Amino acid sequence: MARKKTTKKIVTVKKTAGKSPAANKEKGELITLLDQLNREEINWLITQAKTMVYNQKVDEVNKAAHVLLESKKRSGSKKSKPKPTPAPDAVDIVQAGGPKNFNILLGNTRLFLNLNELKSMVKIAEAANNPGDGAGRLFRWCRRERNDILIDSGIAGPSDPRLRLIFKILKDRYTVD
Repeated sequence: MARKKTTKKIVTVKKTAGKSPAANKEKGELITLLDQLNREEINWLITQAKTMVYNQKVDEVNKAAHVLLESKKRSGSKKSKPKPTPAPDAVDIVQAGGPKNFNILLGNTRLFLNLNELKSMVKIAEAANNPGDGAGRLFRWCRRERNDILIDSGIAGPSDPRLRLIFKILKDRYTVD
């Protein structure tokens, strides 16, 4: 009887300075759970992790900019400079990771959608008569199906201009067959 060939996977956990033993234990647990996931699920997790790392870097840059601004204010610059007008929130819809995952980008906020949710939103946009109607329909759908989108993005009502931008992107870029 021939011996069955097996492949042994060796996983090492890199020790990082300042990390607690509990954090290392959680990393080990995560690594063991990866063996139970399929490729698509692992790709989705990778996308999530990259997003978290990106958001951490954005937070660090924002904090550094805030510290710099505060130090300039304290340095006593007496010249009165016109205050820059804040840029409107950038709005976009992009594919994230696999072909069935999408992000709605609202400024620094990323709102995750699956393909079925995006299709539902596209159908809503196609059924609307105008941007105002479409924004209202999208707001009602989000309130009913994905209230977390409204909470995370800070969209308070159907008149939020970002909903009109989302409507326009859905109408211009996507169709449902």
